[in-house]
Amino acid sequence: MYKNRTEQLADDLRAEIAAGLYDGTGQIPSLTQLRDRSGLSMNSVQHAVKVLKDEGLVIAVKGRGTFVVRRPS
Repeated sequence: MYKNRTEQLADDLRAEIAAGLYDGTGQIPSLTQLRDRSGLSMNSVQHAVKVLKDEGLVIAVKGRGTFVVRRPS
């Protein structure tokens, strides 16, 4: 199935979260870091992160960043 680059970024972040990559601080890279890493526009990066927010995987804390939501084991 064809995925656009925004969907691919959301998939990549979802996989990184599932792999425990952000277990230390729980914070995913900033929007600027994601933009630089992906080469996407800021709007596309924001959309990809919004997808994860809508899925309940991350939560944004104003002035602090975006963090993985801890799931009960």
